Amino acid sequence: AAAIKGAQLAEKRLEWERAPDFMKETIGAPDDVRASRSSSAQERRAVCLAYKQKGNDFFAVSKHGTAMREFVRALAVYRWFDQSTEKSSERMPLIRGESLISEERDATEARGVVHTLLLNIAACCVKLGDGASALYACDEALALDPQSAKGLYRRSQAHLLEGTVSGQERALKDLGIACKLKPDDMQLRTALRNLRTEYESTTKHERQRLKKGFESGLYSESEKKEFAARQPSASEDASASGKDVDPN
Repeated sequence: AAAIKGAQLAEKRLEWERAPDFMKETIGAPDDVRASRSSSAQERRAVCLAYKQKGNDFFAVSKHGTAMREFVRALAVYRWFDQSTEKSSERMPLIRGESLISEERDATEARGVVHTLLLNIAACCVKLGDGASALYACDEALALDPQSAKGLYRRSQAHLLEGTVSGQERALKDLGIACKLKPDDMQLRTALRNLRTEYESTTKHERQRLKKGFESGLYSESEKKEFAARQPSASEDASASGKDVDPN
């Protein structure tokens, strides 16, 4: 029993530690937000949507930091770190209030609002250049709706903030899935096409740079062999860029 309790505490502590700052800020939610958690579903939703609308208004005028603050307050109506008993992170569980609602219709509405708010927060994080927080928000949103094309698109933007080839590859994967979910969405198709072009250019330049390094003697024989072993095959290359290996 002690071992199980210890594992549970460790999991709660890990959840706190891996959470980005915006999620930790739910501890200090405004009084009306905290009060709404014990109100009726309608009153709770009204408080949430009021803050959400403020966030939309600020985002529309490019005040992304302020917009994010309002979206987080809206999110805190349904999801928050609970500090009601102790200040220790071991005793501050993340409450996913949308999953505790008994009435199915109200629960479905709450999950939808939480999903939207997480993606709105992710959009703010992308605008602010905070890829790690954007990725967290997208992962949480996709946990609620794995088939969310918008969630996959937003997560692809978070991956691109890494500024790495591997980040581009993860973004390509997410965009490819999003396009399959919504094949008629021109924004998604354009984003995928542009990213393919960017990825091909990036990998071409990287290979040229490494080739020059080999020729100039910057790398040892073992490093050359390691690089050669890492090079993708034609099928892997095509898969990463979203192309068919054999269109026939």
